[in-house]
Amino acid sequence: VAGVLVSTSPAEPKSSAGAGASESTLGVACALVAAALSGFCSGIVEWALQSQRRDNFVLTLELATLGCVVLLLNLLLGTTPDSHLIRSEGFLAHWRASTLIPVASQGLSGILVGIVTKVAGGVRKVMATIAGLIFTCLLQVAISGEPPSFSVLASVPLVAGGIYVHAMYPPRRRLKEFMAEIGP
Repeated sequence: VAGVLVSTSPAEPKSSAGAGASESTLGVACALVAAALSGFCSGIVEWALQSQRRDNFVLTLELATLGCVVLLLNLLLGTTPDSHLIRSEGFLAHWRASTLIPVASQGLSGILVGIVTKVAGGVRKVMATIAGLIFTCLLQVAISGEPPSFSVLASVPLVAGGIYVHAMYPPRRRLKEFMAEIGP
């Protein structure tokens, strides 16, 4: 729910009532499925790094390789607008040296997230994310002088509440039984 609050725009364009409602429903469903998959994958990565003693850098490289394969397939199949641009202007069209900054920061943040997950676990990683959200809100107020939006103010306590409930009632026994069933 918190992810949906943060993802939705505070002022949505007005269109026909049926189309807007179905698009909102689809958007909310996609955000909820993405949040569920993110949590599930975080658990799998934590299990792989902590229980199976996988190397963080190798796991990050494997995930990055899989991501590149998916992106290349999308480009080859023409499912993105970028595929048309690449075909007409070339693969590195409109790239500059500054384009590497977000690419490198995403790569390094993936490695850092893997290290935090391995050392501290998924729940602590999420707590650090919440602290980052709160810090971002405070930084936004300090720099722009504008308060955070209602959706951000509503989502941060929801996420914090979810973390608290998880910390008070951890699903350790069920997780261990599940991992025993699928693991060697």
